[in-house]
Amino acid sequence: MRGREPVKRERIVSFLRAGIVAGQWRPGEQLPPRPWFEQHFEAASHTVQDAFRELLDAGFLLAERRRGTRVHPAPPHLTRYALLLRGPADRDHWQPRGLCAAAELLQQRGCDWRIHFDLNREPDDPAHLALLREIEQHGYAGLFLEGAPPAEQRSPLWQFRGIPITGFFSSDFERPPEVAPCSRPPGDPELEFQLLRALAEAGVRRPALLRCAAGHDDAREQQLYRVIAELGMSSPPGYLLEFHPEAPEQSRNVLRLLFAGHNRLRPDGLALADERFLPHATEVFRELSGSGFRETVRVVSAAHLPEPPPSGLPDRLIGIDLLRTLENAQRFIDDLRAGRSSPPPLRVRFDQPRTPGS
Repeated sequence: MRGREPVKRERIVSFLRAGIVAGQWRPGEQLPPRPWFEQHFEAASHTVQDAFRELLDAGFLLAERRRGTRVHPAPPHLTRYALLLRGPADRDHWQPRGLCAAAELLQQRGCDWRIHFDLNREPDDPAHLALLREIEQHGYAGLFLEGAPPAEQRSPLWQFRGIPITGFFSSDFERPPEVAPCSRPPGDPELEFQLLRALAEAGVRRPALLRCAAGHDDAREQQLYRVIAELGMSSPPGYLLEFHPEAPEQSRNVLRLLFAGHNRLRPDGLALADERFLPHATEVFRELSGSGFRETVRVVSAAHLPEPPPSGLPDRLIGIDLLRTLENAQRFIDDLRAGRSSPPPLRVRFDQPRTPGS
């Protein structure tokens, strides 16, 4: 009999958790007294106690002196959300940094967001297996993915039916209906096109665009030149620039060559497609501030809330409001959990004019 007690404990845990998730016991509802479980499962009192303690630690139950044990008013399968980030905690990139800041702000408002790093772990990594086990045991109302895990069609994440999943990943694969990536608002152009349009609206005639190097793409470059022409601007060859933000000296040197002197073909507008370029551009513009050109050059930059870059260089910031996007994702998850149909959550655009130097 003693050897079967761990098995009985697991049976009690599974029985209670399944009943709570299915709504047999609703949030705040009192559970039967513990002797009922001892009799029903033919289990020792310490076995029932251990089962209850496991569910107390997991957030499904709440024990109060003289009032017994009841379902937690905010059990994790209804109120806890997981933010899954692809890289390590020290990864320096606007998207994970901004998503973490957004999740922390929601935590301060009382929303239970848990942040997990290294989604790209090997499938047999202990931390990855622990996360999958937590999801399997209904530890979350829903998941927000910074990006799809490797081999997304075969990822174990998609095997969990009934848990809403959203985030920044593609939609071009077969997936359950509760899996829906965040979508752009209808007619919302890509970020680089938004930046170029902002320069055109500011009266720029010769824009330069600084974008992240991702392997040269002739078709993409020609598309950008077409957009520039359609907006009534022109860019000589060499004004569409690609660099790694982690190699600042290269981008600084090219910006010095572009903007130094009194070249009549000098760009009168600069678009920064990644906010990590901002410190480089800010430094160069500070060096050249004595030439008086700053008043004739418009600068727009990618930026993302809730942590816009501190630089006062850009005249306009354009990007994604990650806080409101995460709020949309939470509403999407809550709607599906409540049995309400819901369209995919929208990425919320952020577009803010600024006074240079502010």
